Amino acid sequence: HELNQPITALVSYLRACELLAPGDNERLRATLDKSVREAIRASDVLHRLRDFYQGSPPRGGPIRPSDLCRTVVAAFAERCRQAEAQLEFVDDPAAPMINADATQLEIVLHNLLANALEAVAGVRADQRRIVLTLAHDVEHLTITVEDSGAGVMPAMERVLFQPFVTDKVHGMGLGLAISQSLARAHGGDLVLQPGGQLGGARFVASLPLAPASR
Repeated sequence: HELNQPITALVSYLRACELLAPGDNERLRATLDKSVREAIRASDVLHRLRDFYQGSPPRGGPIRPSDLCRTVVAAFAERCRQAEAQLEFVDDPAAPMINADATQLEIVLHNLLANALEAVAGVRADQRRIVLTLAHDVEHLTITVEDSGAGVMPAMERVLFQPFVTDKVHGMGLGLAISQSLARAHGGDLVLQPGGQLGGARFVASLPLAPASR
């Protein structure tokens, strides 16, 4: 409630700004529209997390994995530009539709990409790479996020997904714990895997495919 109330007020103020904005300033109007959409998304994320931790199951619905990934990648485009980081999406056009909660999966991907963006900030600008890869086999859909950062310290690997465990100065240590819980609520998992091609961390979210999708 304490978070949702100011977000609701923010949406109202942004809507008012849209009405007050000059009609011929398309760039300003587009920026305000994007701001409204992000504020509404933040409110939806809060509602879904609240429902999840109150024991409600994920809200299932048909999702095209490629579209989900592209939406999240597009949301990070400006942040990557400002950070001088290259974000690449490797699609799997043959990936079947899945039945899942789109908002909860977006939370997982947002957390993974945000972590990757922080990780590559410590390397030279021309080496800042993040790759999101979509793939599937007979039973599972996998979404992998790799980065060219320093990787995860061995001492952190065992406790990485525990709540309030973080090596970030201003981190809360909840992002990975929440993301893994959301993946598992969908019957899948989120793990750290060795052997990343970029030299940094490699996180893999796996989701089961319904029998009809196999």
